[in-house]
This record gives sequence, structure tokens and C-alpha cells, in this order.
Amino acid sequence: MQLYQFFDHPHSVMFHHFYGDQHAKGQGAISSQDFADLLEWLSSQFNLIGAREFQKKLLNQNLKSKDICLSFDDGLLCQYDIAAPILEARNIDAYFFVYTSPLLGDLNVLEIFRDFRSTQFADIEEFYASYFKQAKNHLSESYSDRHEEYLKLNYLKEFPFYTESDRWFRYLRDRVLGQQTYNDLMWSLLKESDYDLKGASSRLWMTEKQVKDLSDKGHSIGLHSYNHPTVMSNLPLPDQRKEYHANKEHLEGVIGKQIDCMSHPCGNYSPQTLDLLTEMGVQIGFRSSLSEVKIKSNLEIPRQDHILAFKEMRK
Repeated sequence: MQLYQFFDHPHSVMFHHFYGDQHAKGQGAISSQDFADLLEWLSSQFNLIGAREFQKKLLNQNLKSKDICLSFDDGLLCQYDIAAPILEARNIDAYFFVYTSPLLGDLNVLEIFRDFRSTQFADIEEFYASYFKQAKNHLSESYSDRHEEYLKLNYLKEFPFYTESDRWFRYLRDRVLGQQTYNDLMWSLLKESDYDLKGASSRLWMTEKQVKDLSDKGHSIGLHSYNHPTVMSNLPLPDQRKEYHANKEHLEGVIGKQIDCMSHPCGNYSPQTLDLLTEMGVQIGFRSSLSEVKIKSNLEIPRQDHILAFKEMRK
């Protein structure tokens, strides 16, 4: 079965992590050469256009079937160091969706924990073995019951690049443990290691100056919430409003421009989220998968993870 079953639908290709120099080779990360090769392949298969042109065509209702753009989530320094120079050399403008808590010195544990598991274990399965042991100890007898529930769901089937361990990890985190318990379990693992928590901020996220530099060079800076909740739809609407208003106010202060684009953290949102974003003047929003290949609304543009595009390129 082809990974790219959606040639006849406009979409964005979504990127997160890159490796090289100070940036670790974590799960799903690609190198500068991988990225350059992928841009060449995408250009040969699709009509790869800039973010501003993609948005203009969407609003004018004249996107074509093979129109695609590029988008980068989470405001990661590896994107600025590795991907941005290649985009500049090719004169391609892209979307950069930034959550802003790290810019204010509030280290976001989602990325901290990802970096921890990428750098402190021999491989991701070694991390999962430690994590699942912690979760089993916490949940006790209910651990096996929850696993049976999970197996019946085909959880995260829209992300075919996830391994079975990836899915079970995310199910435990988002549907069973809840944010606070998950954080507590991860902190207990982290404290047993020699992980450099103090140096994490300077290694993982862009600074305000770097975000502004991307904007000044013509890239579109967009919303991604303040603190990147993994299940936005679980938050009461007032809390969702705080997440996006704080994000918007901060980013607009950094780049000196109005922001009218966004992507949904972990692809999660509710109808109320869409109403809120519309009230805020957001014109275009991106999902995180192609489970729905057609554009349902301007705030639900499908995206394909670069991992699947990369696998298809290498066939």
C-alpha cells in the first residue's frame, strides 16, 4: 500500500526534529542532507509552494490538487540551525508554529522528556521498558486491564509510523495516567540519570531573536498554544482561551506583526477550539495527520508527517 494515497489533495508536510552538531539523533529526526533530498523529492512529486502563497490560494479558494507547503512545529532550535538555512538557499518560505512557554523561561516538559529519552537510553525501546515498568508499578492490577482496553481501540491508527510501543506509551500518557501522574513518573526516571536539565533550554528551543529573524526573512510565524497541552479538547474553554491568547500576545510582541495562522498541538481540538480561533482572527489552521484528506474547514488543513514522506522517497 502506498504511503502517499493522497496525491489529489492539497496538504502540508510537517516537520519537528533534525539532528547534527549539538542536536541529538532522536526518534524521527532527520539530517540536513535528508532534508535537502526530501525537498527535491517533494518538488518532483508535488507543487511545493511557500506558506504565504498556500494561504492566499486557500483564502481565494483556488488551491490545486498537488499544492503543498512546509510547516514546522514547536519552535525548536534544530529547525533554525539545520532546516532554515536550506529553506533560505532554496528561497522557500514556510510556517513555523511556536508554543511560547520556553521563550519565557518556562521549560516545557513535553520536549524535555523527549530529549531525555533520546539522549539517556541506548534506544527508544530501552526507555519504554523503564517507563512501562514505572507505569505498571503505579497502576498495579489495573495495568493489564487498561492494556486490554487499548488493544481494542487501534489507537492512533492515523499515524502509521508509530510503533506498538509508541502507541501504548501515548495511550498511557494521554488517556490513563493524566498529565500530572505522567510528569511525576517521568521526573522520577529523569532524577535517576545525569541528564543536564539546566542546559536544556539553550539546546532545545529558539530564542525570541531567532523567531523574529525567521519572521523577518519571510516565514510565517503561527500559534501553537502557550504550553502545548497534548489533549487540548480536554481543557475547559476558558483554559483553551488562555493558552491561545497568551501565545498570540507574546508572539505578536516578538515579531511585531499580526498572527493569523496556527497548528493544533498533537492534532487535538474540539468544535469550541475552532470557534475560539475564528474569534481570534486565525485564517488557517493545520491538523497533524491525513486521517481526513479533504479540507473540512480552513482551520483543519491536513498534514503529512515528514517520516512517511521520507519513507516513500526511499522506496
